[in-house]
Amino acid sequence: MKFADCKVAIDFARHHLTHLDPVVFRDDNLPLELFLDYDRWIKSFAREIRDLRADNELREEHEQPGIPATTDYYLRDGSKTSIDVFVHDYDPIQARFLVRNEEMGVLAWRSRLFIRREDD
Repeated sequence: MKFADCKVAIDFARHHLTHLDPVVFRDDNLPLELFLDYDRWIKSFAREIRDLRADNELREEHEQPGIPATTDYYLRDGSKTSIDVFVHDYDPIQARFLVRNEEMGVLAWRSRLFIRREDD
């Protein structure tokens, strides 16, 4: 695809995404989360997390099991490695999932784009 073809496609998509401010979301800088299928990638996963939290609400937070997944962890030298994490929470306002790896002391909010489950 040429740039002109991409520009036409983005302009067409922008017509249907009328909530996007063209000053904030320029054509060359659209966030990838806009292209995620919410029903397929987020809705059921968020429901699983909500149900898991409800089942374990009487446990201490550090004792609650999460949903196993992997995510990329970036080291100080710029390299990245995949690490095993457990997903514990979902924030619908930011559309981010809380992941934790006790061994490495990682506790971070990640987009669904950066979380891989076994069945993905």
